[in-house]
Amino acid sequence: MYKITDFKVGQKVALEVTGNEARRPNYKDNPIREGVVEKVGKKYVTVCGRRFEEHPAYIGLREKTDSCVNFVLYPNKQVLEAKLEKDKLLFNIQEFFRHPNNSKELTLNQLEEIQKIITELGGN
Repeated sequence: MYKITDFKVGQKVALEVTGNEARRPNYKDNPIREGVVEKVGKKYVTVCGRRFEEHPAYIGLREKTDSCVNFVLYPNKQVLEAKLEKDKLLFNIQEFFRHPNNSKELTLNQLEEIQKIITELGGN
């Protein structure tokens, strides 16, 4: 999770387009927007005229709003691209195991490797 102290004025940053803003046609294929940090305060970081705050439910800083969060702030584009790739991989893995017939194709060795990873992460 990133903190306000990870950002400096003039720093080039990346914004993940989420919420209602992500429904716009120009963001469907590429949910990344770039900006520059304008101001860093005790509670907020300002980018593109929008204020961002720390929040435990977000890896990046979330847009300060009373309604739908449309942007999440990250220190650079590479970090955001890695986060989006991880999300995509997790989605694909979840979809694979959602269908019982898919898991029947896995060998015993493959299942043991998966179980080993889960156990190392503290799972059952």
